Amino acid sequence: MKKLLALFTALLLFVTLVPDQSFAASSLRVVVDGNKINFPDALPFLDAKNRVQVPVRFVSEALGAKVGWVPASKTVTVELNGKKLALVIGKKQYTVDNANKTMDTAALMKNERTFVPLRFVSEGLGVGVKWDQAVSTAYITTGNDGSNSKPVASPAPSAGTKHTANGFTYYENTGSMLRVDPTQENPPKENAVLIIMVDVMRKSANYEKQMQETEAILRQQIEPKTVDEILAYTAPKKTREYDLPMKFFTDSKYEVIVSGKAYNQLVFTIFRR
Repeated sequence: MKKLLALFTALLLFVTLVPDQSFAASSLRVVVDGNKINFPDALPFLDAKNRVQVPVRFVSEALGAKVGWVPASKTVTVELNGKKLALVIGKKQYTVDNANKTMDTAALMKNERTFVPLRFVSEGLGVGVKWDQAVSTAYITTGNDGSNSKPVASPAPSAGTKHTANGFTYYENTGSMLRVDPTQENPPKENAVLIIMVDVMRKSANYEKQMQETEAILRQQIEPKTVDEILAYTAPKKTREYDLPMKFFTDSKYEVIVSGKAYNQLVFTIFRR
């Protein structure tokens, strides 16, 4: 009851009725051995065949593969642990260790960046890949099953004022209009340690950036599976009209209460268990 009272107090603090607009959907996520991968410029996407396309830079940096490019034939080569793939831009045919294979999509160029199909490249290199539609996330396993992975935060914003409270680091004045309230330092168990409010009311608020910052905060201390569940549940709440019922999420150390009723902001209230 005390937790609910704290939550309702937070909602009263944060609610403002200001016109809003719809925002673009959040990007797909890629997780390698339990760690979320950051794509600073070119983002992964679903192509016409519903295959996840990732920038070829990801293959080299996240998987540790050696990537080559043959301009004359528009061929991408990928080498990892003795295996070698070759894909031609726009072609469904590719090779794995000189053996011919066919996929149902193709590598492509987008905004002057080279993208490759994540599943076919991963499987060709011998790493596991699983797509979870519910959370729009591709999970890559390179040999470490990720069971011992610790929560990993997304990179910090490049601007803003840094604050730390109750074990969480967050940034103010980043331009996104996300609001974070640390309530008090080392609060009693029945009080929240942090309250995060995503502004879905004002036209000037950047929804996608707010959600990226929220995810970065959550992943610092909360278990990855729980964060994925929270993000999947809150994904539809992009406008003030959408009614998102209150829901409780727990891991071994924290409880997160999410609320996003119609004509209210999207609020994440974090308690220690």
